[in-house]
Amino acid sequence: EKVDVLVTPTTACLPKRIDPNSLSHGDLDENNILMTMWFVYLANLCGLPAMSINAGYSENGLPVGVMLTAPWWREDLLFSAAKHLETKLAKPSRFHCPVSK
Repeated sequence: EKVDVLVTPTTACLPKRIDPNSLSHGDLDENNILMTMWFVYLANLCGLPAMSINAGYSENGLPVGVMLTAPWWREDLLFSAAKHLETKLAKPSRFHCPVSK
């Protein structure tokens, strides 16, 4: 009742670089899957509205996100908070392909 919007990192880890050898057949890293979904489970399990916005970039130039989660039926709070945060956080200056070279 005292929180309008919950703000967490989108993932519990920095983005993983994509190995070019895995592009044709994929890659399975269970630990990476768990860490990338850590904060998403709450919204999915409870059916809460949530969204992720860009919060900047890691030292390697890969995107880092912030996830916002609102109470049921309060998408208005979610979009309002996201709009406010987007004006305060880093703007993407260019597209960055995360494939290792």
